[in-house]
Amino acid sequence: MKIIISVITLFAALAAKADDIKLPHVSVSGTAEIKVVPDEMHWSLGVETKGGDIAQVAAAHDQKVVSVLKFLKEQKIEDKNTQTSRIELSENWVNRDRERVKEGYIASAQIAFESANLEQYRELWMGLAKIPDVSVKGVGFDTSKRIDIQNEARLNAVKAAKEKAESLAKALGASIHEPLVIEENSATWPGMYNTRNTFAAAPGQGANGTSLAPGTISVTSRVQVKFRISGP
Repeated sequence: MKIIISVITLFAALAAKADDIKLPHVSVSGTAEIKVVPDEMHWSLGVETKGGDIAQVAAAHDQKVVSVLKFLKEQKIEDKNTQTSRIELSENWVNRDRERVKEGYIASAQIAFESANLEQYRELWMGLAKIPDVSVKGVGFDTSKRIDIQNEARLNAVKAAKEKAESLAKALGASIHEPLVIEENSATWPGMYNTRNTFAAAPGQGANGTSLAPGTISVTSRVQVKFRISGP
């Protein structure tokens, strides 16, 4: 614990020293992007049930959720990779003729699941389309090596920043020395994709004989580094 506190104190001191901008320095940004073929799919589903009797709505909705979970289990989606959340049951109010009118009740839930088999895409889409009142909110693509790739992108961004600083300093006949401040500005990672267009094309076939052509996803890291410099 003492070592950790000492390291934090040291970085804080360096940051404060650099903020004074009393030392000659150069401030540069570094960006690195790594493209990788995804090996995971993250699905987000919505289930909705409407009706006039609250008990019937609740029972029917529960059955729909059970049907989705049963289908996923048949597709070898493990329970640990499936999550049901935001289960709601409320009055269904709509606007009609400039008035707010109650039209029975509405039940809704969200189901998220992951699959490491991208070849399941078409089968999952076709199967879910057969279950009433189930909508696909989005499908995201990811990689099981995400942390390693993020770390690699971050290091590459720092190296890019150093190369840029060396190039600038050389043009001025100066030399760079130790870094004074290293800040990670942002790290981007693909999230959920809008599937409206994707699913419109789902019944067709891609180059690999399936309805999915995952391509590549990009991981980008950006850093800001300040290096001390000295003249010739």
